[in-house]
Amino acid sequence: MTLPGGPANKLGNRYEKWWTLWECVRLLHGKTEEIRIESPGFDKAEFIVRAGSRREFHQVKRSHPNDKWSLIGLESDGLLRTIGDTLTGNDDRFVFVSGSSARELADLCETARDAETVEEFRQEFLKAANRKQAFEKLRNIWKCGDRDAVDRLKRIDIHTISERDIEEKVRLGLQVLFIGNTDAVLAEIRAIIEDSIHRTVNHQYLKEKLTRQGYRTRRLPNPENAGFVVQDVTERYLKAAEQRLIRRELVPREATQALEAVSK
Repeated sequence: MTLPGGPANKLGNRYEKWWTLWECVRLLHGKTEEIRIESPGFDKAEFIVRAGSRREFHQVKRSHPNDKWSLIGLESDGLLRTIGDTLTGNDDRFVFVSGSSARELADLCETARDAETVEEFRQEFLKAANRKQAFEKLRNIWKCGDRDAVDRLKRIDIHTISERDIEEKVRLGLQVLFIGNTDAVLAEIRAIIEDSIHRTVNHQYLKEKLTRQGYRTRRLPNPENAGFVVQDVTERYLKAAEQRLIRRELVPREATQALEAVSK
C-alpha cells in the first residue's frame, strides 16, 4: 500500500531515479545511443531514450494504491491517452515501469505481439470475453481502428519490477564495466544526471565524464558483450572447480544469472 503525501512522493522519486540510473547503465553498455531527461513539452515521460532511429518514451511510477494498474486506473491517470498519442504515426516505443502490475494492458501487448496478423488477433486472441472487452475499451480511448490499436500495443513495453531489483541490476551492470568502488561510480552518474536535465546525454559523453573523474573501465572486447564475457569466465571457473566439489554437484549462482540479464 502506497503511503499518502510526502513520503509517497519521496519513494516515487527514488524509484524513478533508480530506473534512470538503469537506463544510463544500458547506455554505457552500448544498448542505446542517448538519453534526454525531462524533455521539454512532454510531461508524461521521465526521459526519452534513442536507439538507432527509434525513440523510447519511459514513464515510471513506483506503485498504485491498489497495487495494480487496471485500464481504468491508467485511463484516470491520463496515461493511456498519452500512450496512444505518442505512438501515432511513427515506430517509437513506450515503456511503462512500476512496482505494481499492469496485467490487463500487458496481456493485450503480449497477445498483440504473438498474433501474426490483425485478423488472427481479432479471431483467435479475442475469444476470451474479458480480453475482448479490455481491447474494445482501449480502442475507444484511442479512438482508432483495430489495425492501429494492435500496432500501438506491439510497441508498448511493460516492466513490473521492485526498487530493490532495479538497484541490483544497476550495481551489477556497473561492476561489470568499472574497476573500483561501485558506490562512487553511482554517485558520479547521479551528479551527471542532475546536471543534465533537459539535455541529451550520449554514450561517449557519459563515458568520458566518468573517465575524467578517474573511473577506469575493464578491458572488454565490446561493452555490449560484457554480460557474456562475465558469464563465460564464471562458467570456466565452475568447470575447473567441479572436480573439487563433493559428489561433483554444482550450485547455481544467482549472481551469474543476474549478470546475464544485463545484456538483455
